[in-house]
This record gives sequence, C-alpha cells and structure tokens, in this order.
Amino acid sequence: TGQTRPSLPSPSPRSKTPIGPVAQQTANDAADARTKTTFDPAEIEKVIRNGRIDNETRHEVIDVMRNDPVVSNLTKRLARMNWEQIQQAAHFACRRILNLAEEHGWSTLEIVEAMLSLDPQSPITIHWIAFVPVIMSQGTPDQIDRW
Repeated sequence: TGQTRPSLPSPSPRSKTPIGPVAQQTANDAADARTKTTFDPAEIEKVIRNGRIDNETRHEVIDVMRNDPVVSNLTKRLARMNWEQIQQAAHFACRRILNLAEEHGWSTLEIVEAMLSLDPQSPITIHWIAFVPVIMSQGTPDQIDRW
C-alpha cells in the first residue's frame, strides 16, 4: 500500500523490560504522581490494618517469630510437604505462637497478628483470623473471656 506507519517513541532507558509507549506513559505518570503526594505513612498503615494493631507492635511480634526456630522458616518447609504434613506443621506452629504469646505477654490482637503473619492454611489459623476478631469486637463478655 505504500503507507508508512508513524514511529512510536521508544521506551525510556529507566525501564528494565521493554514496554510499549502507553505502558511507559503510565509508568511515567505514576512516578510523577508519587513525587507529588503528601501523606503520613503511619496513617495509611492504620487504614490498611483497620486500626487493629499499631505497626511498631506488629514489628515486635514479627521479630519474635523471625527468631523462633519453629515458625521462622515454616513457609519454606511447607513447600516440600504433603497435605497431612502441612496440617501437622500448621498445628505445631499455631501452638508455638500461643506459647510465644504466653512468654511475651501478647494480647489477643497480637496473637491474631502473629497468625496473619504466619499464614498457615489450617482450621486453627482460620479460627484465629476469622472468628476471634469478630468475637472480640461483637461477642458478649462471657464469649470474649472464653475465646
């Protein structure tokens, strides 16, 4: 047909992988927007965590877990286990978190945060992640004392 296509701008050298002009413009716009924003990261953290635990306390809990031999490398170990082994390891890890909570005087919210950070998919962690927060916020005093 003899028509030539207009040349498109090449991706900027900042990009590690070649991307098209629209994606590059989006990346440029996002980078520009990041330089123009002003917000308090601590406030964003509160919104993301729904105010359930402050970031400093969360990091203290995670540091304790990071230094514990039972839970520190659980995720890596789970990758090489079958379903029964995963359930057993998750059960032991949850029991260890409860032991750590007792040793360090953690609150229920700190235990929930530890369970969320560990994330073994087992019925025990589902209890701590899905049910305990609801009981703590909406339960009767007797239910809260029991759970």
